[in-house]
Amino acid sequence: MAGTVWVQGQPRWVDLSSSDLDRSIDFYRELFDWEATRGGERYGGYVTFSKNDFAVAGLAGKMPGAEGTPDAWTTYLHTADAAATAQSVIDAGGRNLFTPMDIPDMGVMGVAVDPTGGTIGSWQGSGHDGFEAHGEVGSPVWHELYADDFDAALSFYRRAFGWSTRPLSDTDDFRYELLVDGDHELAGIFDAGSRTDATPSRWQVYFGVKDTDRTVGHALELGGRVTEAPYDSPYGRMAALVDATGAAFIVSTVV
Repeated sequence: MAGTVWVQGQPRWVDLSSSDLDRSIDFYRELFDWEATRGGERYGGYVTFSKNDFAVAGLAGKMPGAEGTPDAWTTYLHTADAAATAQSVIDAGGRNLFTPMDIPDMGVMGVAVDPTGGTIGSWQGSGHDGFEAHGEVGSPVWHELYADDFDAALSFYRRAFGWSTRPLSDTDDFRYELLVDGDHELAGIFDAGSRTDATPSRWQVYFGVKDTDRTVGHALELGGRVTEAPYDSPYGRMAALVDATGAAFIVSTVV
């Protein structure tokens, strides 16, 4: 995605916080045919995953103080000013997990928790621009907040990240709001408040695959688990998985 003009609040990167880097590398290298490149000590051994030489995701060990937290994928939204976004997070009712962190020659990173409990990152890129592939097999294809308080989430992302949105559906059975840039759909918020499983709010990353059923079978062979069996949707055949160290993600056939 060289030359991408990033929209404020647009998903720009994803990475996995893992309790076992080697196991995570083995899992995703086998599942998605990713290449893994480890950074030097300057970057804490941060791993960049690539598909066909295009960067698609990252991998890091636990940050200090987070050693006991579950492994999880984080989506990072574009910002032109990480410090200003951190203040907007507070003004909109969220909280920052740390002061925006300068990554030498790469950019400035922030991580926040929205008022519904969803963890979201921000990225002000310089040397590291973000995704080099997106919407393709072996890359992220969608980003979604599964929100237990839909109205609070929508208000927060509009205020903190400047989202422009439109409804995909606004019925009692299915409420879903899209982050849009003109005709382009960039991310979504799903109203999970009516669900009976009482799952806390969380961001979910969807990865594109050629064959969802085959990918699910391969994930099981690699030590993963299925949390939602393959099903057909208007956007492709999907399944929800947990990787070998416990991080949740979704796969979707690219259509």
